[in-house]
Amino acid sequence: MKKLIPLSLFTIMMFVLPLFTGCGGDRSSDAMRYFMFEADRATLKADTIGGNICVKTFKMASPFDSSGFIYKKADNDYESDYYNRFIISPEILITQQCRNWLERSGLFKNVLNISSIASADYILEGNIINLYGDFAQGDLAFAVMQIRFFLIKETEDKPVIVFSKDYKEKIEVSAARPEDIVGGYDKCLENILSNFESDLGKLSLK
Repeated sequence: MKKLIPLSLFTIMMFVLPLFTGCGGDRSSDAMRYFMFEADRATLKADTIGGNICVKTFKMASPFDSSGFIYKKADNDYESDYYNRFIISPEILITQQCRNWLERSGLFKNVLNISSIASADYILEGNIINLYGDFAQGDLAFAVMQIRFFLIKETEDKPVIVFSKDYKEKIEVSAARPEDIVGGYDKCLENILSNFESDLGKLSLK
């Protein structure tokens, strides 16, 4: 029976180190990239509804409640991108963009967040139903966003939903790159908030 010859430390390291350096390939050395939304509404309008509105933090539907980007590869086939992410949870970013938009719109006297001690005449809630890059159509790439808004009026009796509606946008982008998808998201959000503002302006709430 042959005796086992003990391996030297050098020999062991020669075999083990490549396993660690090669595990995950070059991807492990890639720097993560962080993105945020920038919905632009530059002009101001006069007060049309009045009162204070409190914008609660929106809710994100699964499976899109992730900081990592989500891509649709085919029907019922989605994947998450660990290396390209929102800088914080996307529902917080979208909520803040909505607050900023409503402040610039002049529709309400004041736009409050949930931590404000001021009383609100209206409450805005939002559900983000879809948020993903759509690569399921061959060489074409799209940014997809869908938000459902609920405008609630505070009354002496009980809160009443005075307006609710879904808004969905699908914007074609030039390439299936994270920066292009984010640019598409910005355009989606601008269209959604613009249409939402237009619908609010048509309400008779006073």
